[in-house]
Amino acid sequence: MANNTAEHPPGNSVAEGNHDGDFGVTVMDLRELMELRSAEGVSKIQDTHGDVQGLCRRLKTSPIE
Repeated sequence: MANNTAEHPPGNSVAEGNHDGDFGVTVMDLRELMELRSAEGVSKIQDTHGDVQGLCRRLKTSPIE
């Protein structure tokens, strides 16, 4: 019987290529933002993106969907 194993990432993982040009935010920027809490996170978003809507526009998504 043939061995049908293949290299696949886990179902919930995301392959991290260089997608910096696709959006105005890098994966590292998002990771750093996720580590911030409360007022620090709000301040970082305001400083770098203007507001949550600005961040969502860069990510090509909606804050309510």
